[in-house]
Amino acid sequence: METTKKHYCCFNKNYKESAERKILLKYLETNNLLNKGYVSTGVESDLTFDELDIETTLSKSLINIVPEGNFRSRNSHFLSEKIYRCFLFKKPFILLSRQHDLAYIRAIGYKTFEPVINENYDKIYDHKTRLIEVCKEIKRITSKPIKEFVKDIANLTEICEYNYKLYISNREYEKRKFYDRITKNY
Repeated sequence: METTKKHYCCFNKNYKESAERKILLKYLETNNLLNKGYVSTGVESDLTFDELDIETTLSKSLINIVPEGNFRSRNSHFLSEKIYRCFLFKKPFILLSRQHDLAYIRAIGYKTFEPVINENYDKIYDHKTRLIEVCKEIKRITSKPIKEFVKDIANLTEICEYNYKLYISNREYEKRKFYDRITKNY
């Protein structure tokens, strides 16, 4: 993998599993945005990767585009490891997921990335319209010159640090709670 910082990364290796991931990949391709990011597709090409090392890729990217598998779900909210990974590696993200998942993230104490990233897509009920708005936001931010985008992302450092600290604190609390459950009679 080259060492240049890029606008984004997108771990989309399993893109064939969902229509939304396929559409996202096609959108990135048809709008000439693949060269601005590190995208895994399970196939090595000039602009995509078969495998991407998570830590290395996140460190070489300014944001993470997170395509979740539950895009069309209307069930209760659930955060996958992909979001917690962003907290752990202090990485801002755009979330291709179900309606109100960003609101849920805020409700459990984390911060998100407005106004640098327009998160209005999170409020959209219609799946197709929400997907279109996510793609438009990806295009808007990746169209910025890299130096300008670096400055924008620098404005999110405090939010990323806050999310990291909250994640570590919650993880330690859950470990203690689990330990208590297995060592004490309840």
